[in-house]
Amino acid sequence: MLPPTSGQEKAKILAVLDNLSSEGETNARKGIEMAYKVANKNYKRGGNNRIILATDGDFGFGAETLDLIRQNAQTDVFMSIFNFGARPSTKIKVLADTGRGYFRHITQDNAEVTLIREAKAKRQ
Repeated sequence: MLPPTSGQEKAKILAVLDNLSSEGETNARKGIEMAYKVANKNYKRGGNNRIILATDGDFGFGAETLDLIRQNAQTDVFMSIFNFGARPSTKIKVLADTGRGYFRHITQDNAEVTLIREAKAKRQ
């Protein structure tokens, strides 16, 4: 997990992303709950308050997870998802849509530009 980090810390962000790996079954709800706790603890009024979920897209979720994301989006803590892998996982795009964030499929060709642009983006 990357703690709240400025988009200006490009090397730090890229180092964390370079070390990501898939380790099997994912408890998405638990991870998302933890991310929202950190985001809400570090909330900045008028700031870029977002969770960025980097995933291979291979996890399930239910209505409770969508409700959690929807509630936090209403308080201006948004969720963006970076989907790494051969093909985009359209089933998790709904999480980013619910979280009022972006869904991006990351490939070797677009990784650096897409990740840095999204890290610097501010939602209204």
